[in-house]
Amino acid sequence: MTPPTNPAECHPGLPPDQAAWLPVAAQVLAGKYDRSDSSTRQSLIIGLRSIDHPACRQALQYLTTTDATQAPKRSNPRTKAVDRELDALRAHR
Repeated sequence: MTPPTNPAECHPGLPPDQAAWLPVAAQVLAGKYDRSDSSTRQSLIIGLRSIDHPACRQALQYLTTTDATQAPKRSNPRTKAVDRELDALRAHR
């Protein structure tokens, strides 16, 4: 038997439109959105705030208490160049 791939099948207590946010919450908690802009962070907050699930509440708390400019630098060599460019742009503001 193959595991379900639809988040709604994994979490039958949540409506499908809310269950679809669970992978996003996991990505937030994993730091995928740490260096995202304020518009992206605000969109995530809007999407997560009405979902009554522990992972979504944790992700929401993480987004509202973590300062994006103080997030850890990426370790992927391809994205280090992007980090340097972003830092240079911020320095010129």
